[in-house]
Amino acid sequence: MRRILFIILSSALFFIGNIHAQVATSDSLVMHYLQQQGIPVTANNEVKLLMSGREKFLDLFEEIRHAKHHIHLEYFNFRNDSIANALFDLLAEKVQEGVEVRALFDAFGNWSNNKPLKKHHLKAIRDRGIEIVKFDPITFPWINHAMHRDHRKIVVIDGKIGYTGGMNIADYYITGLPKIGQWHDMHMRIEGDAVRYLQGIFLTMWNQETKQHVGGPVYFPDIPQLPDSIAEEIAIVDRTPRETPRSISHAYAASIGAAQHSIQIVNPYFVPTKS
Repeated sequence: MRRILFIILSSALFFIGNIHAQVATSDSLVMHYLQQQGIPVTANNEVKLLMSGREKFLDLFEEIRHAKHHIHLEYFNFRNDSIANALFDLLAEKVQEGVEVRALFDAFGNWSNNKPLKKHHLKAIRDRGIEIVKFDPITFPWINHAMHRDHRKIVVIDGKIGYTGGMNIADYYITGLPKIGQWHDMHMRIEGDAVRYLQGIFLTMWNQETKQHVGGPVYFPDIPQLPDSIAEEIAIVDRTPRETPRSISHAYAASIGAAQHSIQIVNPYFVPTKS
């Protein structure tokens, strides 16, 4: 049995399925479809599902402590609360150790957050050596920016370990919200070849926004081959703002259309289009 994960980055949702390699199951049909669409598929990966906010942040903080060269973070928002403050404290410590730290957040995600990072917060973060950049700052006419958003949740550590899933940086993934209650979301840690694609997605957006030219072999190190008994295939489906608006919906449609036994959806924003 080989587990296949279809990771959908813009909304940070994912499907998980099992296949027998010799049987044309729904998962193998979808994987074939994704490959035909030019979506990267890699087989040399190990994945750990993080089923709660507490699991996600404990795991993430521990891996950040072990970073040696760089830490890249791309989120819809960093809510200005205790988790974010603890994260920036830890990142500042890593900067003092000589680790490069780059963070990217969405301007609208920050603006729509009831505890946003304000100018003085950003200045304080940058004064500690952390490069932090706002994606697509909101300017007049504001409506032009409404759909051009970056909902990704990506962390890449030393080009070897990646995180993605449904969680931004906020306390409520652990504590819940007064008017809503407990908040259930999931995340995952990836080690393996798929991390190269998460890194490429981050650096493309980073270089576009900053006009820098960050790249090279040090950000894409060789990944050791994993034993077949634990190696997992991953297909990453990314939606680039203004460029590939239908990639995620098409991947969902292909998955649902190929289903043979059941369809399970975990999604806090289940608002499908008419089609």
